Amino acid sequence: MTQIKTPQPVFETTASALREKSKLRRHFRRFDMFFYLICTVVTIDTREAATEPVAASYDPVDGACGR
Repeated sequence: MTQIKTPQPVFETTASALREKSKLRRHFRRFDMFFYLICTVVTIDTREAATEPVAASYDPVDGACGR
């Protein structure tokens, strides 16, 4: 069985692109984690508030909504 070798792609990079890439961070800092935590709490709270009227009108005994 013969395997077909596919050519590897060639990426050309400029010096300015390498300089910009060296400025990037690969980890989250304390502010980033705090910001994501606040966003998560606000999102969960908003979703809970939006579904509360539906949950309050649901009757599990009859299976009916909106009495």
